[in-house]
Amino acid sequence: MGLDPIALLEALSRGSSGSFAMEVLKGVPGGLANFPAGGLLRKDVDIFESLVAGAGQDLGPIGAAAEWALSAMGAPRSPGGTR
Repeated sequence: MGLDPIALLEALSRGSSGSFAMEVLKGVPGGLANFPAGGLLRKDVDIFESLVAGAGQDLGPIGAAAEWALSAMGAPRSPGGTR
């Protein structure tokens, strides 16, 4: 997406997505790249994507944003990824 991860976290924390977790994440050295929850979130996104695909849909821009964030967290979709 070409966005600075630290600036993105700062902007998100100021809006309705602000949360305790977002504040903690801002304090993690390296930001998203060093946040340890990537594997758990990868599983959740994969499950949700599977459910949506079962209804004949895809995640669209939300999926693209999730993939970007998961890649930044070190949990990218594996080549030929699962759905």
